[in-house]
Amino acid sequence: MSELYQQPQIYDAIHAEGAAAHFDLLLAVLRQSGVSDPTQGEWLEPACGTGRFLAEAVRRGIAIAGFDLSKAMVDYARQRMSNPAVDLFVADMVEFTQHLDQQRRFDVVFNLDNTFRHLDDDDAVRHLRQVSDVLSDDGRVVIGLQLTDYGADVIDEDVWTGGLGEARVTQVVQYLPPAHEADRRETVISHVSVEAPGQPTEHHDTSYTLRTYNAAQWRRLLRETPLNQCRWYDFEGRPSADAPIGYGFAVLTR
Repeated sequence: MSELYQQPQIYDAIHAEGAAAHFDLLLAVLRQSGVSDPTQGEWLEPACGTGRFLAEAVRRGIAIAGFDLSKAMVDYARQRMSNPAVDLFVADMVEFTQHLDQQRRFDVVFNLDNTFRHLDDDDAVRHLRQVSDVLSDDGRVVIGLQLTDYGADVIDEDVWTGGLGEARVTQVVQYLPPAHEADRRETVISHVSVEAPGQPTEHHDTSYTLRTYNAAQWRRLLRETPLNQCRWYDFEGRPSADAPIGYGFAVLTR
């Protein structure tokens, strides 16, 4: 992801559309999990990227902070904020509490779009322990991730398009699931093209791996942290007794 992450304007052109609907879904999930008015209190978004969800929070009057490992992303997010008081800083997901006041607590910590799966197991545990340290007593953690059905998942593909001035940006992403449970690595292959009138087409190719979890592996991970599974919600925000097939939201509490 390094090359694309150094060009936040391209990343944002692809992924900013739909942020409002995704954020509305996040609010609905929080309400269903027992938070009567999730717009109250303070929120934190680890790995905030270009700040598209931060901007949605600000638009709804939510006090929020965010951080990302990429300085280019944080700088871009800071420029788009209508509220200069939004706390933005550069930090790693496994070493971020040092950037916060020791007494500071957040009512909602959220991480969407499978970003959590960039962490291996040890770093995932370290991250969730730090999240617990900064979570209020009645706070909620919402993680958007897709669980893996080993042996049943097939190669999948997504296509996103967006505008960047007069240019057209297209991203084609292929997802190659692990062949067996012992592997636990999904390979992601991304091809981005930027087509502008009168200019040669730019191409940006990247590939990376994401950690995979089935329901049992996810439960084992949580047992290593101070957080408990409150409820699962599917990709449409409906409560699910079991882990949903495909993308869903895990709501955690201390």
